[in-house]
Parts: sequence; structure tokens; C-alpha cells
Amino acid sequence: MKEYKLPIGCDVPETIILADGDFPSHPLALEWLRQCPYVVCCDGAANTYIRSGRMPEAIVGDGDSLLPDIKERYASLIHSEAEQETNDLSKAFRFCLSQERKRITIMGATGKREDHTIGNVSLLADYMEQAEVSMMTDYGIFVPIREDSMFESYIGQQISVFNMNSTALSAEGLAYPLSVFTNWWQGTLNEALARHFIIRTEGKVLVFRVFFQFFYFVTDYASTAGTTETDLLSLRPTLKHTVPSTKAKRVWSRPIPMFSPGWNSVPL
Repeated sequence: MKEYKLPIGCDVPETIILADGDFPSHPLALEWLRQCPYVVCCDGAANTYIRSGRMPEAIVGDGDSLLPDIKERYASLIHSEAEQETNDLSKAFRFCLSQERKRITIMGATGKREDHTIGNVSLLADYMEQAEVSMMTDYGIFVPIREDSMFESYIGQQISVFNMNSTALSAEGLAYPLSVFTNWWQGTLNEALARHFIIRTEGKVLVFRVFFQFFYFVTDYASTAGTTETDLLSLRPTLKHTVPSTKAKRVWSRPIPMFSPGWNSVPL
């Protein structure tokens, strides 16, 4: 059974496609963008990405959304497709496949026009046929599956399950039962009951896990237990809400998932 871990700062994807929706603002998304070695921008997304001081491996699309100075200066990075049957996200996906990129995280695919958002999310069910793909938003992460799968979670995590073509659908470790939903709203607003849950399916579904919102830990206390994110994750139940005050010099808090770099430290 395939297992999907919670996204954390050290799990930087090998390839990111940056679409031209709302530019990511979540700290984890920004950290992944900063560290990812291979970023492909969909046309207009390159405007913001380049002006933030970074350089994509490629810009894919027809170029109609690029600012004139960027279009001229970075012409060598532009890979144009005149075909109009698919959107720029699909063109960028095909480009990644042509470069033997088969593990892809999509960002910037939501926001702005709602019809574009719905279309982009639904494309995951097509892309999964050719690559291991996920989609990160500022609120959580979508993963398409088509077989029984286990997901790392935490108690109370908000989960939504969208049926694409599944003919048998059930779950273990969620608050509410799953069935062969006939409308997307029916699979929303579920909740994890443990640190893992299982989705059993015969067919394609999209699983959305909301990011962990608040977490508190003390640097000195964490360092005595281990310095890696894996160690800290294993201590989540004991670190949450209470820490030994004798070991506390600083408490770190921020509404971001897990232990991504860049947290604010606040003196006690």
C-alpha cells in the first residue's frame, strides 16, 4: 500500500510547475520554491517568479501573458506551443515529461478565476497516468490516487475526498464514512481521527489534506530530543501546548505546517 507523508520543509520536490494563478504565499510553498532545483513557469507566472530574484529552468506557454521586458530578456527560456486545445499548465506538464521529470508538484494553480481553479484541480486525475503528481495551495495539498493508500495525518486534520471515477470508496481513520459520491461537495469536511488514515478505492479520487495550523515547541527542548524533523514529528503529542519551562528560552510559533524553516521566534 502506498503511503503519503505530511509535507514538511525538508521534503523539497524535485520538480515544481508554477502556474499563473495566485502566487504562493504559504511559508512552506515559498520554501520549496526557494530550494527546488527545477522550476518550470507557466507563461505569466514567470513575471512574478523572475522579479522575486529567481530563475526558472523554462517558461512554457504562448507568451501572451509575459511582460515585454521579460519576454525579450529571457527569450531563450521560452518554450512555445501554438496548440490551443489545452491550457498552459498541461503544456508545462508535457514539457516536464519530455525532460524525464516524473515527480512533480504543482503550485499557483488556484485563485483568480474559479473556472480555471476547478479545471486545474481536475487535471490531476489525468496527469497521474503519466507521473507522480500533487498540487500545493496556500491551504493544503491535493494528491490523486487510484488504489488503496495510507496518509500520514494528525488528529483533527481536515480532509476532503473528491470522487473522479471510483466505483468503490471507503476509509479507515476518518470521522465520517465514504461512499461512491456523485457530487464533489459530498466528500468535503471530513476529519482525521489518528496519525494515519486509509482510503480504499477502485478508481480515481483526489485527496485534500489541510495544512497543520498551529504548533508550539521550544528550541532547547527540541534539541535535547533530536534535531531532525522526523524526530520532532514523533514528539508532536508531547510538544503540543506544553513544554518544560525549565528548558525554555524561546517558544516558536507560526501557522505553518510541521517544521518548515523560517519560523519566527518570540521571547517568553
